[in-house]
Amino acid sequence: MIVLKGRGVVEGRAFGKTLVVDDYISFLGEIERSSGVLRKKGFPETSVAGRILFFKGSKGSTVGPYVIYDLCKRGLAPSAMIVEKADQLVIISGVLCNIVLIEVREWDLVKKIPNDVDAEAYASERDAEVKIYV
Repeated sequence: MIVLKGRGVVEGRAFGKTLVVDDYISFLGEIERSSGVLRKKGFPETSVAGRILFFKGSKGSTVGPYVIYDLCKRGLAPSAMIVEKADQLVIISGVLCNIVLIEVREWDLVKKIPNDVDAEAYASERDAEVKIYV
């Protein structure tokens, strides 16, 4: 098991399969609104729905949080977002949809996490933790 400690930004508990993107994501340009599929060069096309999504942070347009909100309404949003840097767009996205959001500093460990394994994320006012069952 890999355990990551971090700072809880949006509180809650989430479960899902891992999806690790060691890069920044443009919600508007790299996640398809109608399907929730991540279409990012260099990464396999994969749905973010119900996933524990690891990514460095967001890039691009301020429309990004609305894309996440749309995914949420369609049941296609990730169950948690684990980021290296919780920027304003990621925070707004998490708050709008009540998606667990955790900022972790041990990004070198994140790079070692395989995709499609079970994970659990927990965030509170005091602490945050992500458990990856490898």
